[in-house]
Amino acid sequence: MIPEYGTSPGLEHYACMVGVLSRAGHLQEAVEFINRIPLEPNAKVWGALLNGAAVFGDVDLGEFAFSRLFEMEPENTGNYIVMANLYSKSGRWEEAKMVRDKMRGVGLSKIPGCSWIEMNDGLQVFVARDTSNSRSEELYMMMEGLVGLMRGEGYVSEDEMVLELSIEPAL
Repeated sequence: MIPEYGTSPGLEHYACMVGVLSRAGHLQEAVEFINRIPLEPNAKVWGALLNGAAVFGDVDLGEFAFSRLFEMEPENTGNYIVMANLYSKSGRWEEAKMVRDKMRGVGLSKIPGCSWIEMNDGLQVFVARDTSNSRSEELYMMMEGLVGLMRGEGYVSEDEMVLELSIEPAL
């Protein structure tokens, strides 16, 4: 960047590179890259590594990144959720529970998923499992139809697998 654009890379550039390496499965290379960063890695850098570790099921690396993130931003619920889900996917239910308990112990809770759709009659806001929208019944019927079509193509949701296998669900 310096010779081509006359500017030094900032932490956001380094975080992007860690994200690219991590998503490509080059987790060790991402760690080595972090160790060479001339600046102190911030939460975005460690978050990119945690997400990569979660994608590829690397619990040890996830724990390493999560410990750094917990020091930097103990109030970020996303970090707890990613780590708890990583433990859950690895069948490490006690550790997943401990992370969830730690999150609650700090006074945090998971924020429900939310979507916005602009329609002819204005902006519609939908919150996960909320039925207060005037068109909720119609929307849930439509969703059931779409899920039925997906099942016909072989899709099985994580919730269905959890029920079928009687395992503890991820956050």
